[in-house]
Amino acid sequence: MALKFDEDERLIALQSTGLLDTPPTEGFDRITRLAAHLFAVPIALVSLVDADRQWFKSRVGLDTAQTPREHAFCSHTIRAEQVLVVENTLLDERFRDNPLVTAEPSIRFYAGAPLLLDGRHAIGSLCLIDRVPRTFSVEQRALLQELAAITVSQIDLQRSAGRVDEVTWLPNHAQMQDDLRALLHEHAGECRTLVLVEAMDHGAVRDAARAIGVSHVETLLQTLSLQLQSLLSKTFRLYAVGVGRFAIVVDRIGGDLVRLIEQLTDVLARPLESKELIVELHAAIGSVTFTLSPLGVEDALRMAMTAVHRASETGQRHVSYAAEFDIRHQRAYAILRDIPRAIQHQEFRLVYQPKFRVRSGRYEGVEALIRWRHPSMGEISPGEFIPLAEGTPLIHDIAKWVLSAALSELQKLREEGFEVAMAVNASARNLEEPSFPRELAVLCSRYDVPCELLHLECTEYSGLSAPQTLESLHAIRELGVQLSLDDFGVGYSNLGCLPQLPVQLLKIDRTLVAPILDDPRTRQLLEGLVGLGHAMGFRLLAEGVETQAVFEEVLSLGFDHVQGYYLSRPLDPEQLRAFLTAAR
Repeated sequence: MALKFDEDERLIALQSTGLLDTPPTEGFDRITRLAAHLFAVPIALVSLVDADRQWFKSRVGLDTAQTPREHAFCSHTIRAEQVLVVENTLLDERFRDNPLVTAEPSIRFYAGAPLLLDGRHAIGSLCLIDRVPRTFSVEQRALLQELAAITVSQIDLQRSAGRVDEVTWLPNHAQMQDDLRALLHEHAGECRTLVLVEAMDHGAVRDAARAIGVSHVETLLQTLSLQLQSLLSKTFRLYAVGVGRFAIVVDRIGGDLVRLIEQLTDVLARPLESKELIVELHAAIGSVTFTLSPLGVEDALRMAMTAVHRASETGQRHVSYAAEFDIRHQRAYAILRDIPRAIQHQEFRLVYQPKFRVRSGRYEGVEALIRWRHPSMGEISPGEFIPLAEGTPLIHDIAKWVLSAALSELQKLREEGFEVAMAVNASARNLEEPSFPRELAVLCSRYDVPCELLHLECTEYSGLSAPQTLESLHAIRELGVQLSLDDFGVGYSNLGCLPQLPVQLLKIDRTLVAPILDDPRTRQLLEGLVGLGHAMGFRLLAEGVETQAVFEEVLSLGFDHVQGYYLSRPLDPEQLRAFLTAAR
């Protein structure tokens, strides 16, 4: 029975073994010696059929290591499920004029059993050759198939030793590192280029698996690996170094590399089709040219990943690595590393920006803003370190410090006769933590501050209406804590979720407030937001008010609260007391 034959997939499976052009190994030589002895033939071979040659991983009785595929008996064997037997080649019209018959090794008898990798792809054969015609019984065919199965087991053992990606059958990251170290040994000091293709990032793979199933995603990745492999010459090897991530080591950095990048970009720009599925790829390519040195080999993949990340950030298809890319990442790492020390050694501090309430004409609240003076990097903006911390558990440590410091200051202000509320920014990660409302209650009790004097400012984002976050917000509100929606109008801005949120105040972002005098459409937008907010029972605060003219304009629109440099910059505790005293 004929096999379903896919030459491209078969060649990928063959490459995945990593056996081509490798030195002899005893595991395979033992099989060919046994086969030659059991069947009493002068020649026994483990033959791997490549695109244009057959190469012998193991051979007994034959001097040559390979022959052209067009002459290979095994090229016929790989197209059949059963043993191929030619008892007399001179009587078979397929082979009687074959150079391997008419000249050395003068084949007169051939029997070959296909080597089926994963039960699907015939990558070669275990074959027997004699120089005289002979018969081959049913029992002998079965025995040869058994030996072929043992050979495949040996191949699987080689392949499964942590060097092959199970989905694409491509050599994996470990194999790439081994190959790079081999290049270092043979060509130390030369340059190579590592091209990294991120066809689907981990989030895209996860979402696709949830939508269409893991098996379909694996099929898509297999299809993509075949498309990428088809672009490469034999001198380039494709590696699977992560889910949806492929690497190529290129030995030239001129026109060949430019053409390869162009071809990759073209393939990745097209929708990926596989078994009636069509997926749009948002791929990124990063490349780095490095020297074959111990450090260069060790660091190549990291630098290529940095270039890929840069391509994704900037929306470019391809970015070449530059050393300055690392500066930002190294700074980010240093910042995250030093946050625990900053908390422990009181490097963080709070400043306070007063909030003006229009109805009373008084400053009834302040917003606590975190600042960090790093001992070696100087002042680090919260706009830099807060987003970094939000990707780690450190954001909870920072929130606890800010709340403790702010409530401690509020306690002192109340003891000194200042009646103000304290606003503190809450991260999305804080709100998603089930224990957060309970921690707020404990802290308010510890500092003897009524919960009503604590205001939490939450930046609007899509997860605010998630069930767990909504539950947390309602629990916080039940404590008496006031809730504000920060940066309203420039973030997620899902008006449909507003009725669900237990917030009392909408803070209109400074980027909408600043152009109010010069842009009539902005003024109309703000007028509409104020009207909508009031109709829904919200109070509204204008942020970023920096001039008297803007201040008067927001008052005329009906804003309830005002905050900005026109009224006061953020103040340290002593300055805040002086400001509040003067404002009385």
